[in-house]
Amino acid sequence: VEMKFLILYLFLVSCASLTNENIQNINIATNNNTATKISINSQSFNIPGIIGLPRSENDLILKVENENCTNEYYLNSEIDNIFWVNTLISGPFGSTTDFATEKMWKYQDTVVIYCK
Repeated sequence: VEMKFLILYLFLVSCASLTNENIQNINIATNNNTATKISINSQSFNIPGIIGLPRSENDLILKVENENCTNEYYLNSEIDNIFWVNTLISGPFGSTTDFATEKMWKYQDTVVIYCK
């Protein structure tokens, strides 16, 4: 019986690893609804729209392929608040799991690119 509780506990303590997907959906729009292409790490996307990006501790540079828009935008990686809750509840085991899977990181949910 004790082993079942230990397994259940270990399963529940890695909050961000359970609640966050590897891919984060980000809504990217322009201030005047201009359709354009962007690239992130040499991968192209059409916006406005929702794009999926892998969670990572690394900041990203979003490059806009339209001369009438801001040409670069920075997506800053930050620690998701769920990570801190997990650290308080479960201690080092859950936080280590969240760190190892990189699910503890997040980017802003919405980005607005300014165009003329």
